[in-house]
Amino acid sequence: MEKNRDYLTNAHSRNHMIDKLKELIGKKSWFHLYCVDVDSFRKANRLKGFQLGDALLINLFQNLCALCPASVIFRSHGDQFFMIIEEPHKKTLLDFPDCFDCQGYNYTVSSGLARYPESASTWKDLILYSEFAKEKAKASKGNSLLTYEDINLEKHELHDYVEKHIHHFLKENWFYLLFQPIISVTEKKIEGYEVLMRWNDPIYGVISPNVFIPIAEDSGMIIPLTKKLLCECKRILLSSPCYFESRYLAINISVIDLISDGFIPFLADLFQEDEALLAKLEFEITETYCFKNFDLLKEKFQQLQSLGIKISIDDFGTGFSSFEKLANLNFNRIKIDQVFIRNLPDSENDLLILHSIASLAKSMSLKTTVEGVMNHHQQACLNQFCFNSYQGYYFAKPLPLNEALSVRAEDIERKCKLRSKK
Repeated sequence: MEKNRDYLTNAHSRNHMIDKLKELIGKKSWFHLYCVDVDSFRKANRLKGFQLGDALLINLFQNLCALCPASVIFRSHGDQFFMIIEEPHKKTLLDFPDCFDCQGYNYTVSSGLARYPESASTWKDLILYSEFAKEKAKASKGNSLLTYEDINLEKHELHDYVEKHIHHFLKENWFYLLFQPIISVTEKKIEGYEVLMRWNDPIYGVISPNVFIPIAEDSGMIIPLTKKLLCECKRILLSSPCYFESRYLAINISVIDLISDGFIPFLADLFQEDEALLAKLEFEITETYCFKNFDLLKEKFQQLQSLGIKISIDDFGTGFSSFEKLANLNFNRIKIDQVFIRNLPDSENDLLILHSIASLAKSMSLKTTVEGVMNHHQQACLNQFCFNSYQGYYFAKPLPLNEALSVRAEDIERKCKLRSKK
């Protein structure tokens, strides 16, 4: 038996799984992590004895190997297994049968799925979230698979904690910022950075913005969060002028911020003595919200642009675009959502959509940024459309400021020139 193998099932060990997760994250490889275990396993042990329990574990491992031969399977402890699948676009969900048979005993399994990098960016969180999703699947009905993103966060204890402590977020200095480079395709260099706020909690560790941002919007805390973010951006622009002579900061702005009466006066006052810095800002507004309060937003866009700030429509293509309204909004850029990128180069439908978006942007004289570029195959496929810039883990993940500013120009240029090998 190999050192990194489970003595009973011959599955890989938990320690080997951790090493594999670290390796894939280091390579910025897209993958899925499944957590799987037997429903009512203790009951089977109690009623039928440990010999059947051992047989169930061996049987489950063999079935997992047969169901998904491209996966790497690990046994963590007890009846809990993990599977890593590195090609999620080819198989995103396991098609389990209704039940498995082991020595005449029928059993079912529950499983949870966490995706890298959508669900989490660290191996610890991926394991935690896949286990949590599995437990939710088991508690709800069993014999099912649940994805972490599909969990109803309103019933999640983390949601309750965040809701209770959101007002301490700034006061206790639990936030920090990450910066993801945005790459100019033609110039083959970094043209800007998307600024991403994170919550580093003393109890839960890093809390995803997918959790705390909606709560901040519902509670009204999004406005002070955004103001704090803008103050930090101003400080960064002033403290590192040489890095931002030809670069900008892209900032996600909530519509709640925009329509509040005091937001634009706050901006004007904050940058009163440094008005030139406003041209270094690009505000990203999610497409879905651009068609609510449309007339008011149109007015706010004009006011922001009169200050020198550029406007980008984020998650473009996912919000059931009204082209009539788009034509009447004045903005500078569209950011193409990663949902259209992740299945490249295999998806003909996504290629057709990208071609349409590229044609639309060209006809409207809009700049384009493609989000979620994860590998050189996607990048090479995207090159045919003449998009302006790319953003994604293939070029650089979100980084602390000093690391983001230190990303090597030669690495960016090399990746921009790379083509997939036919």
